[in-house]
Amino acid sequence: FAPSGSTPSQPKVTKPRTKRVAEQPKAPQKTQSTGNKGVQQHLFNLPLHTKPPPKPKYPKRPNQTQTTNIRTNPLVQVTMAEQRRERMPLSTSRDAPHFMHKQPEEVRRFLYRMETLFELAGITEDQDKKKHILDYVDAQTEKEWRGCDNFGNNSTWKDFVKEIKESYPEAADDEGSVADLDQICREHATLGQGHASELHLLIRKFKVEAKKLKEIIGNRVIINKFMGCLTPAFVDLVQDRLLMKYGHYKDET
Repeated sequence: FAPSGSTPSQPKVTKPRTKRVAEQPKAPQKTQSTGNKGVQQHLFNLPLHTKPPPKPKYPKRPNQTQTTNIRTNPLVQVTMAEQRRERMPLSTSRDAPHFMHKQPEEVRRFLYRMETLFELAGITEDQDKKKHILDYVDAQTEKEWRGCDNFGNNSTWKDFVKEIKESYPEAADDEGSVADLDQICREHATLGQGHASELHLLIRKFKVEAKKLKEIIGNRVIINKFMGCLTPAFVDLVQDRLLMKYGHYKDET
């Protein structure tokens, strides 16, 4: 018991003791071999953010002034013209024109095709044209054309072509002739309504000669010659159709 006048002392509270748990030793970390040691260090040294790859540099589009200068530049124009030129075809090619001395009527058509090829290939010199054209003819024609008076250097290409055309009378049909027109009419005479294919053949041949002779013999003579190739019954049928469509069947001019 405590004496009078003194405060009673509080009982001491003791905390329960906790048992210490012995720390367990940490397991040793596994380390990679010394061969990968440099790789690990390299990976740790890499930056966290890498830069994106550089964008490809595209050529700048020329402005209107630059485009105008390119188009007006004579050197650029010559280069572009040379790129557009076509090469002369090989003489052994199927598409190349050929002339045989046994087909003299084809000489004008052959010369026309060669002129077109020369223009596409950019061949303008007269002597170059004479040299190239011999590659597309047979051996007999080459000998004959080399012997022409206008084949030398002192003559022009036009004079050479004129001499060639004059030396082939079989192909001299630019002016046309009434004899050729009459020959066509004799070959296709007495055609009736049932001869459709032969009639179209007559029309194709007749037109070629008629265009050449229109200013010489007149349209009325040409129509009479064409009507003479048809049978009388077919002539009456054609006249009736023309009268119904045009009101006449002959050109009176």
